[in-house]
Amino acid sequence: MQHTLAMSSTEHNLWTIANILGLVVVVSAANTADTVLIPQVAGGVEAVLAEGLQHHLFLGRVLGKVKS
Repeated sequence: MQHTLAMSSTEHNLWTIANILGLVVVVSAANTADTVLIPQVAGGVEAVLAEGLQHHLFLGRVLGKVKS
């Protein structure tokens, strides 16, 4: 014996949304696997910015164009 269940358009839309949200959760979990690298990258960026500031201040003192 075979039963057929019919869904209304609202039910179909809700199931579609639920499936899409489930897929987004799975993809987000895979993308956040490397979040341990974020602090290391931030530290490197901070070091580059600090060095750039030092160069800027040095050139300002040497050339007299930048006041600290």
